[in-house]
Amino acid sequence: PERIVFSSNRSDPAILDLYVLDLETQEISPVNTGFEVALFGRWSPDGHMILFTVANIWNLYTILPDGTDLTQLTDFSSANADWSPDGGRIVFQSDHDNEPKDPPDIYVIDSTGENMVEILDAPEIPDYNARWSPDGEKILFTSNRTEKTELFTIGLDGAEILQVTESEAPIGGGEWSPDGSRIVFTYGGFGLTDLY
Repeated sequence: PERIVFSSNRSDPAILDLYVLDLETQEISPVNTGFEVALFGRWSPDGHMILFTVANIWNLYTILPDGTDLTQLTDFSSANADWSPDGGRIVFQSDHDNEPKDPPDIYVIDSTGENMVEILDAPEIPDYNARWSPDGEKILFTSNRTEKTELFTIGLDGAEILQVTESEAPIGGGEWSPDGSRIVFTYGGFGLTDLY
């Protein structure tokens, strides 16, 4: 079934948990993660598992949509993760090596929580909102390495950083189109953000 995972406090104003919307039936089901703030829900490529971030402790977890099989992947500051196209690895932002002083960098870890590799380390520059390309070859991310917030791509070996946008206003996170030929992103500031 076609489903959307999202965060909401619809059941309790004090708890921001994950929910799943079935697009065919319009039924909304709580995932019941057991956390007070669950963010950035992402479906695994096969549609069976949800990857998410727990705020306050800022760790990554996976869970089945029925709320079972909760698995902790990280025990350090990490957030805003995305699956590789084959579901075997996860890219995310973290200040792991120098927390809490280092701005976030880009890391990759197995979906089991093992074999972590730092793809991008720029101690003075925040790199975040990492998204895996559909062909599995590149990572899209947001950074202010040019003194403005722009979108960039990088190879999995940490080489070939390419600036994708050149803008006057701040750019937020981007997402690849399913075929990898286009990128949608937020653009603007001061409450005037649009999609491009």
